[in-house]
Parts: sequence; C-alpha cells; structure tokens
Amino acid sequence: MKLNMSLYSCEYASTMNNNEKLLLAALGLLGFFNGAFDQYWNSGVVLSPVDMVFTVATTIVLFSWYYLDARRIGYRRGVPLDIAVIAVGLIALPYYFLRSRGIRKGALYVGGFVLIVIAWLLLEKTGAYAAYYGLQR
Repeated sequence: MKLNMSLYSCEYASTMNNNEKLLLAALGLLGFFNGAFDQYWNSGVVLSPVDMVFTVATTIVLFSWYYLDARRIGYRRGVPLDIAVIAVGLIALPYYFLRSRGIRKGALYVGGFVLIVIAWLLLEKTGAYAAYYGLQR
C-alpha cells in the first residue's frame, strides 16, 4: 500500500502567480502588525481604531486575492458575490471555493482557507506578544 504524502496546497502554490503569493504574504504581515499595533496602542480595548484600519486593509487584500484567483481560473464573478466577499468574507470565500471548483476540490480549498485563517490569528497573537515583551516590558 503506497501513501500519497503530497499536499494539495503545495500543488496550488505552484499554480499561483506572484501577485497572489504577494497578497498572501501581505495578509500574514497584516495579521502580525494588527496584533502588535493593537497591543501597543490599544491594549485591552475590544474594538479600537487600529482594528478598523486593519479590517479595511485585510478586506482589500482578501478581495484582491479573490479577484486575481477568479481571473486566473476563468470564473465569472457576479456583483452579489463581490459584495459578499467584501462584507462577509469568512462565509463568502468558502462558498466561492465550492462554487468555482466543485465539491471535492472546493472542500480542499475550504480546508486550506481554514488553515490560513488560523495562521492569521496565530500571527496576530504573535504580534501582540512581540509588542508586549519587546516594547512594553
């Protein structure tokens, strides 16, 4: 019995163009600096102006990635989905993956998206810890 140990995300990463890879890297940086700036300037505040700025920036990056991905695979975007990606990206992007790639392949992309969201949250916490232990102690 032979096990296939290749990750689907590695195959996808090789098909992404440089702009899409750059946007994913920018998303990671936004997560890190969101945590760091929020910890430094607004520690303990539930919803701060820093959060609002980073929410807008993250939304722009996610929509830009969605736009480039749809163009690359030839998926015809609609205005309602565009609005949904801007307004509720955590729901709309998994829907887009399932709709544009089918159930089986789309489910893999949804799983990758969940991992990216978890990585973003971890980077946000890492940024907060870096600001606290590096600058505030």
